[in-house]
Amino acid sequence: MSVSVTTRSKRANEVEGKDYFFVSRNVSRNGARRRLSRTCHVFGNRYGTPAAAVEKVLATGRDVLFDIDWQALNSWRKRPGMTWFGCLSCRPRAAN
Repeated sequence: MSVSVTTRSKRANEVEGKDYFFVSRNVSRNGARRRLSRTCHVFGNRYGTPAAAVEKVLATGRDVLFDIDWQALNSWRKRPGMTWFGCLSCRPRAAN
């Protein structure tokens, strides 16, 4: 499972490096985008996936599972060499 980078604030139950890598907006603007395999804006925050981590797993011949939203999926589809996508969407349980 990939771990995304985000500029949003860490929530109380989240673990750095497990749920996300939390970075400041300045870090995101100053060159981090070149090291991310995809980026998108969601609700005023930037999200991305570290390219080096993805390339390391792909080099072993294994697939990478991404937990991403529709904007990130659209940016991935436009990348050269990305030939297959599976998409799983779960709806929240209806409130009783």
